[in-house]
Amino acid sequence: MTEEQMKTLKEVQDSLKPLEELKGKRFFGGETIGYLDMVIGWIAFLCPTYEELLGVTYVDPNSMPLLHAWCQEYTNVPLVKEGLPPREKLLPYLKVIREKLMSSSSTFP
Repeated sequence: MTEEQMKTLKEVQDSLKPLEELKGKRFFGGETIGYLDMVIGWIAFLCPTYEELLGVTYVDPNSMPLLHAWCQEYTNVPLVKEGLPPREKLLPYLKVIREKLMSSSSTFP
């Protein structure tokens, strides 16, 4: 990973840290899914997918344990789970997009 890519990764991680404000709640809305959960729900699904694709860690369970737990909890809600695209189809699709981006830019992580 280049120095610029490491800097970008740190910026992403720093921008996610404010979401660590769950403080013992199951969801941002408390014990039930609220508006904020729905607005940022993509993070719970796409961050682990991109982590697998890129070999980096955005939501580290050690430095962001509450956000990491929320990601697990949110994506396991049956209604949310059934609305998510199959990961086994999404990952190859994202790999193709990444390869196209990589061929046009050397700074993409």
